[in-house]
Amino acid sequence: MGISISVDAVHATVQSLSVESLHAIQSLGQTLLTGYAYNNSNIDLKTTNHIVENLTDTLNHLYKLN
Repeated sequence: MGISISVDAVHATVQSLSVESLHAIQSLGQTLLTGYAYNNSNIDLKTTNHIVENLTDTLNHLYKLN
């Protein structure tokens, strides 16, 4: 027995779950009883003044920022 599902059905399901998650997070945030933490998030800061020593050193990890 095989089951098939279309790409459109998968997209609609993911979209629906994303909207539900967004509403749940928004309502929780409005209670002011929650905090948000991001794990392993990176910020890539590009500069216009390129220096030979720092050509590839543009990636900063959020946990290093204070």
